[in-house]
Amino acid sequence: MITFNLPTQLLALCGGQKSIQVEATTLGEAFRGLDEAAPMIRSQLFDAGGELRQFIGLFLDNQHVLTLGDGAQSVQAGSRIDIVMAVAGG
Repeated sequence: MITFNLPTQLLALCGGQKSIQVEATTLGEAFRGLDEAAPMIRSQLFDAGGELRQFIGLFLDNQHVLTLGDGAQSVQAGSRIDIVMAVAGG
């Protein structure tokens, strides 16, 4: 299982769950699993062209992921994907 740790800003889109677990062997599969579990989250993470939005930080097992590319990057059972959203204000 791959665990997505979600920021507070996304909790309302997934029934208040702080994490979602999916079965996957690649990063692309993991995000497809997240989309099935919580379909509203995808539009907050990716733009219309499928690119990661500028204000989103993704970390796969503490390594910064700048782009999903073709989604073929492998993930291991027990991997953790942390989603971090920039917060602006003043």
